[in-house]
Amino acid sequence: MTLVVAKRKGDVLALVSDTGVSLSGTQLGPEHHLPKICILNGKLAVGFAGSPELGVTAIASAPKDDGVTFGAVTKHFLDAHLKHDQGIEFILAFGPPLSKLALVSGGKVTQNRTTEWIGDQAAFEAFQEFRQNRTPALSFVSTMLGTSREGEAKLPTFDLIGTMGRVIERRDVSSVFGHAVGINNDGGQFDFRNYTVTLEEKPSFTMPATANPIEVLGQIAEARQFAFSCFVSSPEDALQAVAFHYMRGRLTYVYYGAPGEVLNRFVLYKDMNVIEIGERAAAELGVNWIGGISSREGVPQGYGVPTDQWRILNPRPRPIPK
Repeated sequence: MTLVVAKRKGDVLALVSDTGVSLSGTQLGPEHHLPKICILNGKLAVGFAGSPELGVTAIASAPKDDGVTFGAVTKHFLDAHLKHDQGIEFILAFGPPLSKLALVSGGKVTQNRTTEWIGDQAAFEAFQEFRQNRTPALSFVSTMLGTSREGEAKLPTFDLIGTMGRVIERRDVSSVFGHAVGINNDGGQFDFRNYTVTLEEKPSFTMPATANPIEVLGQIAEARQFAFSCFVSSPEDALQAVAFHYMRGRLTYVYYGAPGEVLNRFVLYKDMNVIEIGERAAAELGVNWIGGISSREGVPQGYGVPTDQWRILNPRPRPIPK
């Protein structure tokens, strides 16, 4: 199962999903994962829930020309939905001048709502629960999101990515896992969005009644070490790609594909810092990463990025919006 959520705010449309893939109820490894959202062209994006194979097939044969009509696109995805006994659902995002979302589910097309979702009901309930009460996983740690784009924090994508990440963390929502990935059309064209995640101790908090203070201090110290980045390909690159980089493990999961197709090809980069994965991706995939790295504890020993370059690469983190 999965979760895809879309939101419209004025002319800006945003979609976010997890990347996890299951088979007969068993979570598959990262090499089988893929984003459940896809950019068909600069003005059109789609998210899917259900069989990954059916989603990939429907998107591969979808009309993608810049001048394609609303009717042609919705008909294609409704036909795919009905052909497979409603076993695959879609959210379509149409940029200006339409600026609208369309849901393909329940045997019909529904349009003109500001929020849509598809996937697991329990996961969406967890998603909504966090957006309403903002309860963190640990009462003494805040999740900090960073972005290389100054205005990103005011857009719905930033909040959707942070909330999806919180759902992925929850052990009681096994249907949603992997990584959070998002797209929006803030720049006029749909693009994948880069972001960073760090964890920061709260300046004051109430110690849980059953907590061991020594264990809490250990968890805070461990949280301060966490540093994660999502890089995305540049708009002019021949391939579209997203990369999920764990700085202290020097481990990077890369998902890529041709423009207009699902990013269902995978490569794993081991023991590489951000500069090295940039060089490798440019040489092997023709991809030039957009994004940054951020660390609460500074440059980790052995990471391989000189301190003077670190200051340039480090974006400003912000808390998940309330």
